[in-house]
Amino acid sequence: MKTIDGIPHIIEDVSYYAHLGKPVADYAEKQQAGSGKFGWEINLAVSDEVFEKFQRAGFNVGLRPAGKNNYTEDNVITFYKYHLNYNGTENPAPIVVDVEKNRFEDMIGNGSKVAVQWSAMPYAKGKYKRPIVNAVQVLSLVETGGAATPFTEEEVAF
Repeated sequence: MKTIDGIPHIIEDVSYYAHLGKPVADYAEKQQAGSGKFGWEINLAVSDEVFEKFQRAGFNVGLRPAGKNNYTEDNVITFYKYHLNYNGTENPAPIVVDVEKNRFEDMIGNGSKVAVQWSAMPYAKGKYKRPIVNAVQVLSLVETGGAATPFTEEEVAF
């Protein structure tokens, strides 16, 4: 099996807050007012062993230890990919497929089991290192809630 820094390049576990269709703001950098950085992300709850491998390999962006999230007690690794690269060129979106490797375009509900194929991205002259999402395979889907009841003009209160 291929590895990156001694870590399997495909990690399987439970996902939360997957944003793989439309780029979203990079919440890790939200403190930098107006940073304007957008990308795709998936948060993966991982075992202590996997989390420690990422820490030992020098990853210091996107890792949150157990107990630091309000949606799971597990360790979480955020796999992120910038929408634009350093020179403003658009990066391709992560590939998302189902169990049979057919393109998957639905929402991935919290608690879904996925496999994430990733790579490492050091930046700022090696000061930071984060895991990048390249592809996701949905292994067991948790359906998201249905859309809200349609709202009509007759129901507007003003």
